Amino acid sequence: MKRLSFSFVLVIALSFIIVHSCSSEQDDTTAANVVQTPEPEPPAPTQYSLTVTSGEGGTVSTEGGAYDEGTEVTITATPSEGYRFTGWEGNDSTSESLTITLNSNQTFQALFELILPFQFEYNLHSSLDDFAFYKDSISSVFLRLSEMMPIETYYDGNNEINGVAVYSWLAGGSKPYLSIIGDTDQCICGVINNKLVMSLQLQEGDFNEGANFKYALLAHEFFHVYQIYLSKGFDQGVFWLIEGQAATVESLYLKEFINDSGYIMNFLNKNYTSFDEGIQNVESYESYNGFNSVIGQYGDITIFMNLSLAKILQEQGNSEKESFKIIFEDYWKTDPNDSNWKIKFEEVFGISTSDFYQRLNEFKTNPENLVPEISLSEIFEKE
Repeated sequence: MKRLSFSFVLVIALSFIIVHSCSSEQDDTTAANVVQTPEPEPPAPTQYSLTVTSGEGGTVSTEGGAYDEGTEVTITATPSEGYRFTGWEGNDSTSESLTITLNSNQTFQALFELILPFQFEYNLHSSLDDFAFYKDSISSVFLRLSEMMPIETYYDGNNEINGVAVYSWLAGGSKPYLSIIGDTDQCICGVINNKLVMSLQLQEGDFNEGANFKYALLAHEFFHVYQIYLSKGFDQGVFWLIEGQAATVESLYLKEFINDSGYIMNFLNKNYTSFDEGIQNVESYESYNGFNSVIGQYGDITIFMNLSLAKILQEQGNSEKESFKIIFEDYWKTDPNDSNWKIKFEEVFGISTSDFYQRLNEFKTNPENLVPEISLSEIFEKE
């Protein structure tokens, strides 16, 4: 009986071991057969092509390529020497730098055009034949000034201006170019065939010995062309700024190239000009209307005003060269007009017109001390 009981217990124990062993193997097999489902990969981003080309006369910063949707790309067009950038085919922007967002295939071409040389065309009347030396000197004076103050073909909002048509004659009798340029004397008088018209009427007295106005006139009118070029057309008519600067340039031209230092002193001579009364009525020098009457009453203080402005700019820490460059160039580059010129004046010169007019009193005692030490060539000498 005891043997039977022991055998029975042994059978039960072995059965438990076998069952447990099989169960473990089954559990292991089940665990081994469990497969983790991977996360689905995100779809590849949509890509778009950008194609960028350059027309004749320039280069672009990239030729494009394939980009993910939403990518921002900046393209820059650079004109070659003698060309200018005119815009983009495929976009209305006129900026040389174009930033786009790729949400579709896009194609752009940078467009350039040849800059035509700015040329002076001479129409010199036979009445000047007795003064051939002067006729010959006109082009050489303008060439010298062009090297100091280079002018390129420009667009004034209405016309592409590619040069100056110069008309010069000796006064006396009917005006020889009346039907072409109208009843003009000495001026930049409009545009004909994409050229500014320069009228240079001279008097016989201008050819007397020691009379240098004929050369001053050339420098004066050339500088008007430069002013117009920098501002891309005159929209402002402030007499003392426009004419005073041109008169300053003509005076410095004569001082340097004709050896006439007395010319500028005539504008700063208290025997000829009432600086006190001129300053008291300084706003009368803003308008072209009636300027002859104003100058007749008080004298021409326009050079005095511009030279005083140069001194104030030097007090602000600018060199003499920098001061005149600010007056002769930087101001006009802001394209001032009759409605905003006082705002532009204060932005460029760091002083309001009212404060400037008041400060003129500081310089009226010794106006001769305003004569620049720097020459015209040095003012415009490239860095």
